[in-house]
Amino acid sequence: MRLSASAAVLLIAVVAVTGCASPSATDAEPSASVPSASAPSAPSPTPSPTPTPTRTPTPTPTRSEDPDDPATWVITEAGMGPIALGMPFSDALTSMPSGTTNDPDLCGWLAWWSAPAREYNVYTARPGNTSDDGPVSLVATEAWGDPTAAIGPRTASGVGVGSTVEDVRAEYPDAVEVADSIDSSIVHLQVGQMFFTYREDPVISSVTVTMAEAPPYELCG
Repeated sequence: MRLSASAAVLLIAVVAVTGCASPSATDAEPSASVPSASAPSAPSPTPSPTPTPTRTPTPTPTRSEDPDDPATWVITEAGMGPIALGMPFSDALTSMPSGTTNDPDLCGWLAWWSAPAREYNVYTARPGNTSDDGPVSLVATEAWGDPTAAIGPRTASGVGVGSTVEDVRAEYPDAVEVADSIDSSIVHLQVGQMFFTYREDPVISSVTVTMAEAPPYELCG
């Protein structure tokens, strides 16, 4: 009975040793190849855009005005050349070209100048019921004969006496026709305080800048 017990113990030990044996390297399943994780590469820096150089706009050249030469004067809604609506009439007289006439006994509220060849005139006026320093209420240029021969004051775009009605409308599409209060053959194209006047022939014969609702039929009357 003692021998049988020893044999049994030996058998259990052998079985235990056999059951705990690790499989050999040849019996193990091949391990999956795990790629090594690499550190993410830093993104390439985006180059800063080259700043576009700022272009300084070229100023639009303006006409050089000579107070003594109305052919260089620019017509605007504020006046004509050195003569501005609202300025004292006495100042306007000193700003008019040499050779300007102002007769205190005959239309003292009006001053006028004629071009050397008499092709056009320039006028400035104050209300007749004001003093010599009254405000200028009108400045105008008018053809003496053929309007197309009058090279006088013009707008910055070149519109003036001798221009056609189409020229005025092209430059000022919102120009409004205003009938003369006395002569129905006279038409004024109004642009603010500027009035481009013509008769049956669609050529501008006078340009008036005035505070009034329309140019007067006569300046001295």
